[in-house]
Amino acid sequence: MVVGGLVLAMIVAMFFIPSTETRAWVFTVMFGVLTLGLALLAVDDLRRRHDKVAFKPQTKLGWWAIWLSITGIAAMVLSAAYVAILRVGEVGATGLFLPMFVFTATGFLLMVAAGVLSLIAWFRSDERSWVVLLPLLPALFAVYFVIGEFTFPH
Repeated sequence: MVVGGLVLAMIVAMFFIPSTETRAWVFTVMFGVLTLGLALLAVDDLRRRHDKVAFKPQTKLGWWAIWLSITGIAAMVLSAAYVAILRVGEVGATGLFLPMFVFTATGFLLMVAAGVLSLIAWFRSDERSWVVLLPLLPALFAVYFVIGEFTFPH
């Protein structure tokens, strides 16, 4: 509850800070606090259930979250490789051009979906594997990046 209030206060503060650099720092700290809050909530939920932490995921949702996250990260790596190939100029000239947005948007959507599935697996399906919480990191990064692009255009 306290973490949610702090994040909400930072969101409101972002609209009243005149300096773009200061707003960017508040935005970054807000996401750090949000990430820390999610970690503390997951640890508290595990303690409340009196479960021991496992390594391998115990539910299908947990496995789906991990594989979606891996696929999303792979799509982002493909996006970077695709840009590197296009800069050479060989592929663009042969007509094999796909917009980079296809790979990037797919990667972001897969990472966010993995994060949502991770949260559902942890809090609804009583998953107890800490590995299932790892997809939250790329998911939060994707959300942070997209919101940052719209909040701080360049």
